[in-house]
Amino acid sequence: MSDIANILPPGDDAGAPQDQAVRWLAYLYSGEATNEGRANFSSWLDHSSINVVAYRNLEQIWRDMIFAGVQTIASTEASDDKPASNIVALESRSSSLSPLSGRRGAIAAMMAVAASLVLALGIWRLEFFDTPTVHAYRTAVGEIRTVSLSDGTRVTLAAESAIRAIFSNRRRGVELVAGRAWFDVASNPAKPFTVLAAATHIQVVGTQFDVDRAPDDVRVSVARGVVRVAPLAGPATRNDGVRLVAGQRVLSALDGRIGPIERFDPARAAPWRTGLLIYRNARLKDVVAEVNRYRVDKIVLADGSLGDMRITMAVRADQTETLLLGLEATAPLQIDRTPSRIMVRPKR
Repeated sequence: MSDIANILPPGDDAGAPQDQAVRWLAYLYSGEATNEGRANFSSWLDHSSINVVAYRNLEQIWRDMIFAGVQTIASTEASDDKPASNIVALESRSSSLSPLSGRRGAIAAMMAVAASLVLALGIWRLEFFDTPTVHAYRTAVGEIRTVSLSDGTRVTLAAESAIRAIFSNRRRGVELVAGRAWFDVASNPAKPFTVLAAATHIQVVGTQFDVDRAPDDVRVSVARGVVRVAPLAGPATRNDGVRLVAGQRVLSALDGRIGPIERFDPARAAPWRTGLLIYRNARLKDVVAEVNRYRVDKIVLADGSLGDMRITMAVRADQTETLLLGLEATAPLQIDRTPSRIMVRPKR
């Protein structure tokens, strides 16, 4: 077993969430994080919303510490009449250090990270870590529901969707556990609002946007204001994220990798809120996943390859049978019905 693995949290009961978060952050930035280790990290996040809050709070402090170090180096070099070039300057300074190689170097790097985190954890416990209040909301099949959160933010849940609202003295946010939601966020520049969906982290101050947690990805569409979308964590998938304004949307993979920015008409954002499901050149598997939120007898694709078929269609959420009729009439598909489900097959 790796020396690094020996200091990882052995389970969900290994100390307080903030202590576990310190050890996970040190591991992820150690340079020896494995796919298995990242999977265990994801399982730890999924175990509790408290873990998600703990890790996000600590990672933000860690980023702030790095940024402060970069700024100090840039300022020092500028005072010496040298070009002040933040990230480049930091990398150049680091490269002048005597390198350590192999496992020993990784462990040394990890210890350095952990030492910095001891300081961060002390600051965090004193100032940043509040015991959060968590409220869960869920909708049934066919139900569309709007809830008001304690900060004045309004969230509209699509059918068969679920969120956890997590609030503390210094943090406010929501985890989209399943389905789709529309956010009308109350403005508070001192306390940004965050949304977590799979491995995608979204941060805003006050705006309107839609988040759809589909089977293979997360779609974020902005109707008003500015939204920042970034991967949750981890060097393997990390990038600087993207900034979206009204009329822009982005798809991110379930591991947090962010795709290119696309444009759409913000005046037509989230028509599902009024019970209208509109699809333009959409993948059949995404259409079926959403339509199934409004049906008791679920639609099943008999052949996985059918999922990438593109369709353009509009249906009422309470009249999803018209989708099946349209597929039979316009696509090379046949519909087989049973009492409990609807099977879509290639037409013979």
